[in-house]
Amino acid sequence: MIPASVMRERWTRLGAILVGLAIVIVAVLGVVGAQTLVNSRAGRRASSLPPAQTITDTPAALLAVRSDTGALSALVVLVKAPAASDGTSRGGAIIPLPVGSGVQIGRNKALNRLAELYLAGGVTELAEQTSGLLAVGFSVVAEVDIQGMAAMLQPVGTVSVTQAAGTKFFAAPAAALLLSEQDGRVEGPHFESTIAYWNGLAAHVGKGMKFEGSQTSGEMTRFLNSILSGPIEVYPLRGEKVAQGEANPNGVDVYRLDMAAVNRAIGLAAPSESSPIDGQFYARVVNPTGDEQLTLAAIRLIRGAQGVVTVVEENEIKMPKKTEFSLSGRLEKSDVKELAAAFGPHSFVSVGKPGTTHTRYTDVDITVVIGPEFTGAGSK
Repeated sequence: MIPASVMRERWTRLGAILVGLAIVIVAVLGVVGAQTLVNSRAGRRASSLPPAQTITDTPAALLAVRSDTGALSALVVLVKAPAASDGTSRGGAIIPLPVGSGVQIGRNKALNRLAELYLAGGVTELAEQTSGLLAVGFSVVAEVDIQGMAAMLQPVGTVSVTQAAGTKFFAAPAAALLLSEQDGRVEGPHFESTIAYWNGLAAHVGKGMKFEGSQTSGEMTRFLNSILSGPIEVYPLRGEKVAQGEANPNGVDVYRLDMAAVNRAIGLAAPSESSPIDGQFYARVVNPTGDEQLTLAAIRLIRGAQGVVTVVEENEIKMPKKTEFSLSGRLEKSDVKELAAAFGPHSFVSVGKPGTTHTRYTDVDITVVIGPEFTGAGSK
């Protein structure tokens, strides 16, 4: 408040203006204050909850393999496992995706193939569009030709690859040829062959490989070697071929990725790098059965409620008697009432301390722990 002695020294007109302005400000602040009071409920609730735990770093990289004609031939996301107590990451995940994966740019409903975007804008454009498509950030991006791919795979040795036609053995040069031999315009059986190779590599690596210092030159090589140093999971994103029509006017070989499968793969392998921008809330799904289809069903229900799943755990833990939900402070039970009902019998529980099933994580609004009666029926 302005002291009366000062106010008396002001002109009468100025005093009247200030008093009028003060009345307006008080009125406005009253409205804003009321709104802030309403919006601060979540803040007060959050302050009374256990501290939020930061999701452990799981760095991701994008590796593009080009053919001898310069076309994009294979594309994989590589993800490091969380670092151990000694600060070293060993193992991780490989996420292959079609080079014909479709990306919608702007309001144009026609899908653009990643392979064509790569030809037009190079690896920088490819990384930007793939990052947007998968909603994941990359700390390393690289493109390699057949020679570069062979050099990276040399330490792996010969990999046994099993497909419907039988089992074949691929040393590094043959594997590099397999990954780089298609022209980037038609996916065909090539993508399935690359998935089979990565699965064979993961089985071959087993618990991990050891590397000499001379085998760790180059940022992407060091990144891959870190993954080869421990157990590897492979999460392929196959997508669905798009028929000729509005999304594919020229009838090209383009694929629409299943975003539930994308959320699952990124949520399992690279939760710290997940960067969605289209969700009204962000969720963590814990599936004690480890059943991929149940996880996908849960993710689809959450996506149907305008949420995005950023963290996924498929661990064999004790299953609750019914599906459990815990809220991290921003959502009310009423906000997710319909979503919870879609899971069948359920209960709401309190968030827990770090290390518990209902650990409260930064940037996760709700945790869902799947119960025995959830069958996935009704999800799309």
